[in-house]
Amino acid sequence: RDFSFSDDVDPWLGDRVGVFVPRVQASESPAGLVVPTEDPDKARDFLEEQLRNPGEDGGKPQVVERTHRGAEYLVDTTDDEGVAIVDDYAVFGSDAAIKGVLDAREGESLAESSEYEKARDAVEDDSVGFVYVRLSQIFSSLGPQGAAARQLFKGLGETIAIGLDG
Repeated sequence: RDFSFSDDVDPWLGDRVGVFVPRVQASESPAGLVVPTEDPDKARDFLEEQLRNPGEDGGKPQVVERTHRGAEYLVDTTDDEGVAIVDDYAVFGSDAAIKGVLDAREGESLAESSEYEKARDAVEDDSVGFVYVRLSQIFSSLGPQGAAARQLFKGLGETIAIGLDG
């Protein structure tokens, strides 16, 4: 069956989407997408079907079930992409990103951080997007180059917040 946004995605898709990188690495950084869902079962069915479909190269996915902090999710080990339903959110991304979402659910949320709240308050509420960057995490992940960059950008402070307008 052909893909139809109105039939396959719109029935479960929420209003906002979050993209995150739980840690920056010199090589490939894990990344994830978090989408509120109005129908977690439909979201799970669609995302799991997409994960199990062969890629454009025709390679067959190697989907395995994993558990982290008591939550089950699926990962295609051929490309480290996975899907999970966490409460009323659909999560898609690397295995590390999914674990990051599950860890955040069990621990302190970024939204509860005073640093994040201060950065969020500095940006207009009606922006179509919001970017929050903790510079210390980026610099520390880059090794010696990061230490040099930290000196160059020390006047920026600890975080950067950017509001995106369309």
